[in-house]
Amino acid sequence: DILSGHYRGSIVGPEFVQARSFALAIKNTYFAHGWDQLQFEVSYTATMHYLGLGMETMGRTDTELASKCVIDFKITSATTDKQFAALIAHMKYDDQIWHYGNLAQVPKRYILPYSTKRKCCLGLVSMPNNDTNTFWQEAIMKFGNVPA
Repeated sequence: DILSGHYRGSIVGPEFVQARSFALAIKNTYFAHGWDQLQFEVSYTATMHYLGLGMETMGRTDTELASKCVIDFKITSATTDKQFAALIAHMKYDDQIWHYGNLAQVPKRYILPYSTKRKCCLGLVSMPNNDTNTFWQEAIMKFGNVPA
């Protein structure tokens, strides 16, 4: 919300100070140029299909560059890119960003982590743009319906 200009909460307290530091680090590290081209918090609804089944889904991207990429921001205690890579697998961030990329219909997907311990952004993580995703296929098989 701070990055998008939608923040309306209190500006006192440690949570705001930390969030503001994160927001400024992201903006200054990666988006010093082209900030005005980003779209924040775009909401989507869609029907995902697999093997004749359909499942309604929703999602909201943190930010996107129209027709090019989605970027998901993560706050982490990881201090290295290697530690954060392990978190991507453990927390299933790859499934989340795959879904966001498909909702936005963009070819590129990124995760941008901010380390609360190092007080800086870690490396921008480029995620694969695969045609299929096992997590979502299994979800559709479990919760999907035959379209009317």
